[in-house]
Amino acid sequence: MYKNGNFDSENKPNYKKAIEYFKLGIEKENVDGYLNLANLYENELGVEKNEEKLKELYLEASELESDEAMMKLGILYEKEEDFENAKEYYEKAAAFENPDALYRLGIFYKESKGVEQNLKKSFAYFKEAKEIYEEFEEENDDSEHISTMLIILSQELEILLKNDPNLEHDHDHHDHEHDEEVIGE
Repeated sequence: MYKNGNFDSENKPNYKKAIEYFKLGIEKENVDGYLNLANLYENELGVEKNEEKLKELYLEASELESDEAMMKLGILYEKEEDFENAKEYYEKAAAFENPDALYRLGIFYKESKGVEQNLKKSFAYFKEAKEIYEEFEEENDDSEHISTMLIILSQELEILLKNDPNLEHDHDHHDHEHDEEVIGE
C-alpha cells in the first residue's frame, strides 16, 4: 500500500506517511520495511539521497536473510569498486539462488573483477542463473527483466562456448560454492 508512498487528497505521493509505516515495519524486523525505506533513499523519494543510510538499511535487511538486500549491497560495493565486498554479498545472495547475483559473479570471473579470470566458473554461474530464470519464466512469462536476462545469459554462454567448447562438459564437475580466490587476500 505504501511501497512508493500512498497518495494524499491531491493525488500526490505521501512519502511522509510511507516512511512512518516503513519504520513501524523495521521496528518489527520486517524485511519489506527495510527494503522499501531503502528504495525511498535510493530514489530520493521524500528523503534526500543518503548512501550511508542506504547501506545501513540493506545491511540490516541482509542480516534478516534478504537476498534482495544482499544483491543491492553487492551492487553498491561494486559501484565503489570494492570488489571483495561486492563478491561477498553476491555470493551470499547466490546461496539463496538469486539469479542476478549468479550473473554478477559470472561477470566477475569473466572480467577479472577482484578475482582471477576463470571462464569455467563464469560459465557455471551464467548457466545456473539461466536455469533459474527459465524456471521463473515458466511461472511469470510477462516479466521483461526475466526475458532480458535470458537473452543476455544466452549470449554470454554462447560467447564463452565459442572460445572454449569444453566449458559445457567441465561445468558438470564444477562446484562454485567454495570459491576462495579473491585477489589480494
